[in-house]
Parts: sequence; C-alpha cells; structure tokens
Amino acid sequence: MRTRILMTLCFPTVIGGLLYFQDVPKAYAQNVTLYSQEDDSGEMVSQQPTFQNTWIASESLGNLFLGKDRLTITFTMKDPNASNIYGQPAGVAFGTCATCQNLQTYYFTAADRTLLSDGSFHTFTVQTGTTTLGTADGETPIYINFFGLSQYHNSTHLKSNALGTIPRLIIEGVLPSPPVIPQAPEEAVTVYAQEDKTGVMTNPQQTFLNAFIDSANLGNLSLGQGKLYLTFTMKDPNASNIYGTPQGICLQPADSINCSSSLQKYYFTAADRTLLADQAFHTFMVETGTTTSMYADGTRPVSIGFFGLSQYQYGTKIKSNADGTIPFLKIQKLPSLDPCATPGTCAPNVLFIPGIKGSVLKINNDIVWPPTFWSNDLPELALTDGGESVNPVVVDGVLETFYGTSIYSGFISFMDGLVASGTTTEWKALPYDWRFSPERILVDGIQTPAGIVDPIEEIEALAASSETGKVTIVAHSMGGLLGKALIKRLQDDGKEGLIDSFIMVGTPQLGTPQAAASLLHGDDEGILSGFIVNPATAREIAQNFQSTYDLLPSSRYFDEVAEPVIIFDPSAVFTQAWRDYWGPAIDTYAEFFSFITGGGVVRTDPELTQLWIPEILRTGLVENARDFHNLYDTYAFPDSIRVVQVAGWGAPTVKGVMYKNRHFRQNYEPLFTIEGDNTVVYPSAISSIADETYFFNLATYNALENIPDYQHRSLLNSSPVQQTLISVIKNENISQTPYVVTAKPVSGSLVGQLVVSTHSPVILGAYDQNGNFTGINPNQGLGADVLLVTEDIPGSTFLSFGDSQYLFLSKEGSYNVVFKGIGSGPTDVDIQSFANDTASLVATYSDISVTASTSAIFTIDSASPQDAHIQIDLNNDGQIDTYVAPDNQSLTLNELLTNLKTVIQNLTVKDKLKINILKKIKNIEKKIEKQRNEKASRTVMNLEKQIIRKGVRGNLSDADVAEIVQLLEQIENAL
Repeated sequence: MRTRILMTLCFPTVIGGLLYFQDVPKAYAQNVTLYSQEDDSGEMVSQQPTFQNTWIASESLGNLFLGKDRLTITFTMKDPNASNIYGQPAGVAFGTCATCQNLQTYYFTAADRTLLSDGSFHTFTVQTGTTTLGTADGETPIYINFFGLSQYHNSTHLKSNALGTIPRLIIEGVLPSPPVIPQAPEEAVTVYAQEDKTGVMTNPQQTFLNAFIDSANLGNLSLGQGKLYLTFTMKDPNASNIYGTPQGICLQPADSINCSSSLQKYYFTAADRTLLADQAFHTFMVETGTTTSMYADGTRPVSIGFFGLSQYQYGTKIKSNADGTIPFLKIQKLPSLDPCATPGTCAPNVLFIPGIKGSVLKINNDIVWPPTFWSNDLPELALTDGGESVNPVVVDGVLETFYGTSIYSGFISFMDGLVASGTTTEWKALPYDWRFSPERILVDGIQTPAGIVDPIEEIEALAASSETGKVTIVAHSMGGLLGKALIKRLQDDGKEGLIDSFIMVGTPQLGTPQAAASLLHGDDEGILSGFIVNPATAREIAQNFQSTYDLLPSSRYFDEVAEPVIIFDPSAVFTQAWRDYWGPAIDTYAEFFSFITGGGVVRTDPELTQLWIPEILRTGLVENARDFHNLYDTYAFPDSIRVVQVAGWGAPTVKGVMYKNRHFRQNYEPLFTIEGDNTVVYPSAISSIADETYFFNLATYNALENIPDYQHRSLLNSSPVQQTLISVIKNENISQTPYVVTAKPVSGSLVGQLVVSTHSPVILGAYDQNGNFTGINPNQGLGADVLLVTEDIPGSTFLSFGDSQYLFLSKEGSYNVVFKGIGSGPTDVDIQSFANDTASLVATYSDISVTASTSAIFTIDSASPQDAHIQIDLNNDGQIDTYVAPDNQSLTLNELLTNLKTVIQNLTVKDKLKINILKKIKNIEKKIEKQRNEKASRTVMNLEKQIIRKGVRGNLSDADVAEIVQLLEQIENAL
C-alpha cells in the first residue's frame, strides 16, 4: 500500500544571521496496512508458536517520519489468554527492525488484557508515546511490533484488511515539511546530484571531519569580487555536542578537501548548530563573503566544502535534488563577458517570408511569374491533377517591383539599411514556390537555380551567424502560414530555441473571403495587386494550387466572423434552389464546404469565360486546406518565442459575395468591409494567441498627403510597420502611434467614401483635381493578359472582380471618371456612398451600349454625385456623341439634341435623308438659342410626324423610328 503524506507550509526565519525556513505545526494522519492476510479469514495470528513477539514487515509500512511527538495507532485484536498467569500481551511499539530498540511504545494495561481475554475482537486506539531517537527521521523503514504475546500457539489474533478493517496510524504531532528552496536564477548551478533515490548525501568519510562536493558537478565559475549566496538543505543530530560541529561551508579550489584554501567562507553560529541538531532538515541561505583571489576568475573548477562536520559516521546529511531540494549557487555580481548581456546591444538575424505570388518563378531563364505583357506565361505555371508541376519551375528571388509598382522593394531597402547600420548582422529572404502548401514546401524544399534550399537549414545557418544565436522571422500574408509550419517543425525537432521572435503582418491565418472569390470566379486575390491578370486563365490554373485553397475561410473563421461569406439575392430566380437548400446565406463552414465543392444542389462547371458562374472546387484540396487549418488555427507557439501579429485596418476589403442578376442573367458582386487591409479582414490576421497584437490604421495613415497610400501588398513598405519591426528585432517594447495601436479602431469614426463601379467589358479609372490617376490606365494595350493598375489619388482604392471594377474615392473635391470599352455589350455604372460598412446607392446608369471603340467621361462632384451625366465618345474621335443620365433622371435639352444628332448620323439610310433630318434639328437648335421655345416645340412636333411617315413608307426601320421619336418627345417635354 502506498503511504500518503500531507505537506505543511513553511515560512522563513532568521537565526544567527542565517536564513532558514520554519515549519508550521499541523496534525496529519495516514492509512497503513498492518498485515495483509493471504487467506480470507481476515485475521493474523502469532507468527511464532513458542516466541512471544510478532511484527509487521516493512514492505507494508514503508518509511515513516515519526518525529518526536506522540503517535496514535488504531488496531483490532483478541487474545483468549490475555489475562493468564503470564500477563500477556505486553504492548505495541514502533521499531526499525523485528528485534531492534523500540522508538515509541504503548504498554497494555490490566483492563486491556481483561477485555482482550473475553474471546471477542476489540478495537484499540492507543498513544505510543514520544521518541528522540534520530532513526525516526523518515529515512529508515519502520516496523510495528506486538510484544509479549501469548506463548500458546496461535492464540493471539489481529484483524487485517482482508475484512476491510484496515488499522489506521494517526500522527498527532508536527510533520516537518520539505524545505522551500527559492527558484534558482539563470546563473544558478547544481552543486550536487544524488544518484540514488534517498535524496540525501552523507559525510563520505567515516573518521574525517570534512565533506566536499567535487568540481565535476560545479564546473568552472567566474566568482568575481562580489558576495555569493549558497542555498542548501542540511541536518546534523550531533551538531551541538561537545565537539561543536559543524563549523561552516566554503567555496574552494576543486582540488581542496578541507576548506583550508577557501575562496569564500561562512561560519555556522551556535544558533545554527542548535537548529541543525533538532533532527529535522533545515534550509539555509548563507552569504559566503567576498574574494579577490585570481583563482576565482572562471578559468578553473571550484568545489563546495563543508568543514568541521560531525565525526560520527554519517552523522551529517545534506539533501540533493533527488527530492527536488537542489542546492544552488547564486552569484550576486556576475561579471559579464557576453557582449549581448545588456538588452538591446545585440539583435538576431532576420528571415523574411513573402506572401503568395511574392516570389519570382522561372522556367529555365524565362520569368513566368510575374507574367509579361502579351505572353503565355500563366498556363506555364499549371499543376497536374496530382499536384505536380507540368513544367520545371524554379524559384529565383523575391518580387521587388512590377512595372513601377513597388511590391517588396521598400522593405528590402529597409532591411539592407538595418544591416548597414549594424542593427542586425544579416538578413535573408526565403522565396518559395507559392503554388504549393506550406507543409509540402517544408518536406520537398525549395527548388532554385542553384539547387534545393531546405528552410530548416536556412534557419540554422542564420542562427549560427547571429549575434544572439537566434533568428527573428518576419512573415507577410501567406508567408505567415509557412512561418507557423516552419516553427512547428523546429519545435518537433527540439530546435524552437533558434527562433527569437515571429512577426506576422497581414497574415490570413483563418483564410479570407477574397480567396473564395478568386477560386470561384477568377477574381484577383489582392495579395499583390498593382496589375490585373486575365481572370479566366487565373481561375483555370488556380484550381490545382493547394496554396490558394489554404487561403479559403476555415472552420474557425466562421466561428470568429459573424458576417456570412456568401449571400443569395432573394429576388434572383436562379438562387431559389440554393436558398431552398442552404437558406438565405452561407454562414457555417459545413455549408461553405458543400457549396464550393458542388454539393447540396447539383451544378456543372462553367465554361472558361463564364466568370459569373461559380467554379466547382476540388474536394480533395478543400479537405487538405481544412486539415491544415484544423492543425494551425489553434497552434500554440512555444513560450520562448515572442509572437507579434499586425492587422491592417481601414481599407475596403471583400467580406463576402452576393449572387444576383445583372443584365438579365446570373451574376455576382463582392460585398465590402472597411475592417481589413484590402485583402484580409482583421479577425483572420489576429487570430493567434500572441504576446502582442496591433492594428495598422490605414485609413488615418493614407489620409496624409505627403505619402503614397498603403494596403495589403505594401504593408511592409510603410514606416509605421517598419518601426514596429525594428522594436521587435531590438527586443524593445513597441511604442503605439496614431497609426499603430493595440485597440481596434472604430469603423464609425471614418469619413465615408464614394464608390464608382462598372459592370461590363470596360476598364475604369478616375482623375482628381490635381491630375492624379487611380484605376486601369487606358493608355496601355487593353487586350493584354496583364493590365497595370495605378492608385495615385490619395485615399483611393481600385479593385477588380471578373468584368466588374470598383473605385473607392474620398468624399472631398471632384473627380473626372473615365471608362473605355474592351468588348461589345451593355454596361452598368453605379455610384454608391460607403460608410460604416454599408453601401447606399446614389445613382445607376443601366445598360449603356459599348464597343471596343467606346470611351466615356463624367465628372462627379462629391457634394452632389447624383447629378453626374456621362459623356460618351462612340468612335474614339474625341467628340461627345451621346449623354447618359442616371436612371429615372432626365438629360438636359442640349444633351438630348446631341444624342438625337448622333442617332441620325448612325442611321443606315441614304445620306440625303440624314442631311434633311439634321437640317431640321439644326433649325430647332437655332430657335432654342433665340429662346423661341414655342416655335421650337412646333418644329419638333412636325419632325416627329415626318419621321413616322418615313417609317410607314419604309425609309426608316421601326426600331429607328421608335428611338428617334422617343428622343423627340423628351426634347419636347424639356422645352
């Protein structure tokens, strides 16, 4: 049976200039098996037929710390011969062996023996007395002896636990608790390690007065000139005898054994020796003094010596760490030979992990990412259904710029500056093949022109050359997911100590709705922006990229974000089946998984160019992404690593997709929130349990006129984020600024924006009053697979989704908005007010007919955006051919006349008829100029009748007649 001991509390007391820990009395009890009967009688009998004693073996009782106080023992017993002429039994006692001297004893009285002799079992609870013998110290096995028993064979019976009557030992006195040892500081060393399990070292010499701990345990110590403190646990039952031992403790050269050449020393006082002699262990913390010896300079081993110990064999005992009482050496003034000992004097090296699409990919010497204009680069990046690269793609560096758009160039210059200034010794980028999952990258390595790069080896090499022997990882966007996997791999290998800090900036830790729009419809992920890649091709090749699937919203995303990822417009007939199955929105991961993989409601894969129809994603890759996030969404970083996460906030960011009708067919449009960085909504970027979490207020920072605007792709190029990185690299506290804060900004504090969007085969842009441009530059080859995007208007954002584009503009000043056709078809133009994550429609221009030759311009005054009229140049000759007013609004008289002339000029009739009609229109204009509106009205009515007659005679088609008459009626109403 296992012995159970209740511990007591200890509080420090100072005696004789020596600090020790005093015991607090507390009664305690423990159950012990006195005897274990092998049969089921439940009784034990006298073990010897002719001998008068019996005892309980130590295996049952174990080591007991009896102390010096009275003990109480309970047992059940009978003896029919207890009152005979021999006066048995005599009593019960505790001893160290069957025949050894008793430590604590109880003698049966005459009344006890009379009771026992009645032939029945009786239970006794007796006090055994006290003892001062040193063997009752919890270190020696204890027996229970029943002595002077009946000499008649088997006459004495004791009940055992076979009948559940387990005797109970109650110790009423004080149980000294194990000593409380202060937590050793970083510079502490173990002075002795006991190999056996007793937890006690004894004087190793029987006749010599000294004991010491050899240098093999202590090693070389730089003791310096300051005071030292030794903590140890010790007792000596002979400490106060006539010899006055022990005398003291010292630090000495390792080859000394009697403290005669001690470096630092403490002498026990009379009070110390009195305390040591009370047979209990006490914990001491002593000040050994100082030394000026050159021996104590850290170049030679030293030992700890105890001198003048008890000459009685093994009298002095010192506890070791086998019981958790590790003596330790505390150096009060430790001379620092480490140049990095002072915080801030040294910094780790830095490893940078870019985001998705942030690494240059090549096939041989041909750059296939980023793609070049008029190239066929994108299909070259394709993966097979098995996830293998169709072509031998290699990684060749980080993407710095692309056609004038900074990607990581600003960050690279910043890091080069830190090395030049001596802030850090070295930094490296870890570009990777972003088509693959983080876990595959770690397994396969990174294929480069120079061979395969192992990320773990890169960490080890950086750590080896680091001033601190550690590395700080800076990760942007998807690089944070690779960084998590990299740290976990190091942790699994027991190498997490190589990492000092981990900084995630704009990492979609739980995924992002933008990735769903990308895989389903070919929308730009927004990870880099700065250019638009052919969405049809991008959607097609991304279907086998595990990396893009890893960016999909995870199960935990739906737990953290209340907004649904997908909404179905109830007025759209094609959403009826979806609404019947999933309800009005997709707001759980199970629903999301079902929808994107084509479950629930049967649908087919769209054609390549049918971007408005959602793609059916590969179930296996979605499952892989789910498993990845299940592992890493709740990953707990090692405590030794400082984890900092930074979320961009205040830039328009996709939070979901709404399926609706547009141009009388199935379509979709993105839904926006301001609580993100243009790509990642903030809850995903701050989802880890981190040491520090910060928000970079892009709205406030981008409002400054003397800086370019920043968003997801350029977070690391910004000064506020770079200052945050410096603080972490230097192991300093991060200072909050108006732009980098620990509390999430309030969305209601932002000034609203105007949103101009087009939905058709056109490209969109705008100029502000200072000539700054945001949008797709119309002066580039618009048929290329790659279109450059400019965002020079302060506070502006441009986003592209399928055949829709969105301009976010400040509600200050006026803008000249332009669009240009890149195909034929109808277009819609919407103007909205966007505030507090809510878009309110201001004006709509529906079904404007455009061709590849069409260009248009309209001026929006932020004070009255609803009054803008679009001026359209149908043939790109620089002349306004027609005007378009918002739905349910009228054009001006001059605009209507311009539209009428354009219709006439475009008629497919004889020139003579065109000239005749145009002359009549000119006549109307002259009357209007002379303010003869009444005569002009009559002329309009006459022209209307003539047009109808021309139609009756077949000179004009019915459609032409209807269009001309409609315009004439509008002109008449305007007069």
